[in-house]
Amino acid sequence: MQGSILGNAVKRVEDPRFIKGEGRFIDDMVPDDCVFLVPVRSTIAHGEILSIAYAGDGQHQDTGGKVVHVAPHTTSSIMSKSISKGTGRSTYRGLL
Repeated sequence: MQGSILGNAVKRVEDPRFIKGEGRFIDDMVPDDCVFLVPVRSTIAHGEILSIAYAGDGQHQDTGGKVVHVAPHTTSSIMSKSISKGTGRSTYRGLL
């Protein structure tokens, strides 16, 4: 079968940008003031939020999380870690 890619080497044009750390994925595109919500329907539930942020020179990262308990016997924890470099800064906001 002529022109088939099966069994043949195919040059991948997307690799250089991923190797350089310049690749973009849908999950990387988060609009400003974006809120994530995961409802949990249980009287005995536990939620965990892990927030990791890096603020480079001239950046300001707003980190943290919010958990709302609407049922008895529910627990949650928020762990937020951030690194600031040069003039970068991170602000933590959290609410349980």
